[in-house]
Amino acid sequence: MRINGIKKNEIRITVNQEEVWQNKELIDFSLWNQEYDLRILKIVQQSMVKILSSKLVGGVFIIAAILKLISIDEFEIYIYSFNIFSFLLTTFVSRIIIIGEFILGLFLILKINYKFTWRISLLTLTLFTLFLTYTAIFRQDSNCHCFGELIELSPLESIIKNVILILLLLLSQKSKDKRQKALSEVQSSK
Repeated sequence: MRINGIKKNEIRITVNQEEVWQNKELIDFSLWNQEYDLRILKIVQQSMVKILSSKLVGGVFIIAAILKLISIDEFEIYIYSFNIFSFLLTTFVSRIIIIGEFILGLFLILKINYKFTWRISLLTLTLFTLFLTYTAIFRQDSNCHCFGELIELSPLESIIKNVILILLLLLSQKSKDKRQKALSEVQSSK
């Protein structure tokens, strides 16, 4: 039901494309409008939280990829120092990590295949956090190379950064759920 217009003692109501005129005493809709406006404002705020948090996480991914690319030699040596891959494979793995971070950031910002991108971003941050936890416990690295050589972060600082990014991702998903619930409430009240 949607209110289209109000005349002095009439209310024009549209129900399923049929107009029904009812003679009523003048009703004060200011309270209804305020409640409706508050719901719309809540929806807008929740949308902004989702947009800003996912764009911030996407921006961090892109910045990290670019800064790693600038100092790619040091990043390759850092990965090679774990003795997991041969040097040739390490160069390939380091480039895959950089490309993956850049694409995830771009997809988060542009909302391309958002649900899948959101899940992969959460998984990536979780795996990076586990790797950094291992690094913080068993190695004495002063720089985790998360932002290349230009911005040095210890593994502990990077773990804190990743936890904040994970919380932002979870907040963006939670605000989406709240936004959908608020939209359904507004539509049901019409």
